[in-house]
Amino acid sequence: MVEKFYNNIFLVLYRKNPSLFAIFLVAGGYLFFNITDAIVKAYTENYSFADILFWNSLFNFVSMLIFAQIVGFNKIWRTGKLKWHFLRGVFTFMNCLMAIYAVSELTLANFYAIVFLAPIICVIFGKIFFKDHLTLKKFAAVIFGFIGILIVTKPGAITIGMGVVAAFTLAVCVAMGIMVVRKIGKDEPKLLLSLSNSAVIFAGAIVYAACTGGITLPAMSDLVIFALIGTLASIGGTSVSTGFQIAPSVSTVAPFHYIQIIGGIVLGLIFWNDVPTLTTLIGASIVISSGLWIIRQEKGIRSPIGMTLEEILEQHSVAGRPPLAREAIPQQVWDILTEEQRFQLNQHFENAKKEIERQQKLQKEAEKALNIEHKRKLENALA
Repeated sequence: MVEKFYNNIFLVLYRKNPSLFAIFLVAGGYLFFNITDAIVKAYTENYSFADILFWNSLFNFVSMLIFAQIVGFNKIWRTGKLKWHFLRGVFTFMNCLMAIYAVSELTLANFYAIVFLAPIICVIFGKIFFKDHLTLKKFAAVIFGFIGILIVTKPGAITIGMGVVAAFTLAVCVAMGIMVVRKIGKDEPKLLLSLSNSAVIFAGAIVYAACTGGITLPAMSDLVIFALIGTLASIGGTSVSTGFQIAPSVSTVAPFHYIQIIGGIVLGLIFWNDVPTLTTLIGASIVISSGLWIIRQEKGIRSPIGMTLEEILEQHSVAGRPPLAREAIPQQVWDILTEEQRFQLNQHFENAKKEIERQQKLQKEAEKALNIEHKRKLENALA
């Protein structure tokens, strides 16, 4: 059943347009986080942070184990990049610790104003570390969305202190975690990313609980809620990591982190009767517009995944001449291609190189033969 879903739905949508599918996964994943955040907020009065972190991470890890069992561990547990998975887990656990400290020191408006620098940092890191294709329009959309966030949150004067340092560290850790996902690559099993991440967070939660006085056993009804939160967090985390893993570039999906502010407004209205002000609606409209702008840019782009070798070569030909070297294919296109397409292109470039070398050899032999003939004729004439 899982294999059918993967082959008939996931791969079909991915091959049709990797960018839009990655956007869908990232936006959907962050909306799942909105739901878990709203539920956690309702439980902060009754349970300590150590309790919430421990029980959520426990059920997150358990739900990932169940998903892994359904798919089959033999299909998931194949990696030569375990240290990168561990590093990502460390960054994610740091996110949890920095978030709780920063929230305790800053107003929520100032906290979000700093934390939502993460998409901008992601885009910059993607350009630096992975040479991501970054257009001026996409970067403008990221900045435009951040302006919308500032309008919604209306941060006050921010005094530099440990709270600000923690919030900024959180934004950097979010970006670094995403960079690690990019480093791991899109060929790594999708569930392994989330399973290893949840395992490290759960281990960190155990250590944190031991250092802060232990945990409280919740009532059975609350345990069910914690199980729900952990499961939703598993789905959201897998969606976000997969989206960043398969996206052509970080700048394509990073701005959709801002969708959390929209989800927060909607959930606040539904559960706490927080009616958004006109300023909030204006800021939200700007955030939505920046996302729609990126979607509009990506919508008309045909995915190279579905192209034949001839179509890829034709797309990147110069003056009707097929490319003869790997450098002719842009990196952002090469990253999207399947292993089979890369193999075919490498074969084409290898054959093209051999043909060029053969032509050069024939030309040298012809020139050598002409020189010999010319020399013979000259000797005959002199004789």
